[in-house]
Amino acid sequence: MPKPPPTEPRKQPQQARSRALVEAILDATERVLAQEGLEQATTTHVAEVAGVSVGSLYQYFPSREALLAAVIARRVDRDQERLMAHMDAVCSGTSIATILRTNARYLVDVYRDEPALYRTMIGEMERVDREERVQAMVDDAIARTVAMLRPHRAALPIDDLELAVYTIATAQLAVVRDAARRRPELLRGTRLADMLGTLAVRFFGLE
Repeated sequence: MPKPPPTEPRKQPQQARSRALVEAILDATERVLAQEGLEQATTTHVAEVAGVSVGSLYQYFPSREALLAAVIARRVDRDQERLMAHMDAVCSGTSIATILRTNARYLVDVYRDEPALYRTMIGEMERVDREERVQAMVDDAIARTVAMLRPHRAALPIDDLELAVYTIATAQLAVVRDAARRRPELLRGTRLADMLGTLAVRFFGLE
């Protein structure tokens, strides 16, 4: 069997100039993926869009797969920061129903602006060995939601809070990912977010 393309960077940028170069390359990769699709995201084309030489790109990324892996990893880091800010913004005095509806809106918001990019990430994350990193972010979101709901535990008609949160969060994520893949128009507006919020509220027996 042919050896799979490398998915790890050749090296990490150390100086401000090299970090800026890498950021420009990853920004260009995202633009190509979002606007032109996966097939056009070759190292040559990405270098052209980034305004750098192919040799400069190859200093850090040995293959297209390494570019994809780096884009996914960077997006996970950014989404993780966004998730933490969202969780911090939901105050402890918020009702359970508001927490559940707000979380549903947050999930749709993450995918709404760049469905084509997320569609590619979903399809490629296993192939470029980044599925585990993505799943770690999902698991963290589930754990944070459990922590948010735990103070309200006595008001919830469920036996297993962790299992309930895992079930509804996994179901919501599956719907949003499917929308990103096949029906991106559903991510626009508020209908899908409202429906997913209602699904969670009713699942937890609050309506």
